[in-house]
Amino acid sequence: MPTDMPAAPTPLAQHSFVCASCDNEAGRVALVERGDGGEIARHSFMGLLTLPVGAEDFERIRILILAGDIQALHEFQMDVSIFYCPGCATCYCGEHWAWRMLQD
Repeated sequence: MPTDMPAAPTPLAQHSFVCASCDNEAGRVALVERGDGGEIARHSFMGLLTLPVGAEDFERIRILILAGDIQALHEFQMDVSIFYCPGCATCYCGEHWAWRMLQD
């Protein structure tokens, strides 16, 4: 009995972000079309995250991903850019990410 899986949709936008310390991939963000909107897929040292994107935000997010505007993606939804440090405006891989406790 065949168990063919359907092919994953081709991303309409995708960008790979490089670690500032070693030039390895810090994370990758892609946008695929789904129904009335889309879905962001973020791959990073924290694993895979998928996030629905409504039709009203779809084109803006597509443009941000194509432009590699990680700061704007962070402002949209920080979980999409978990590998981005807004304090130093830099991306890091899991090996070079420095975990810090936020204090009030």
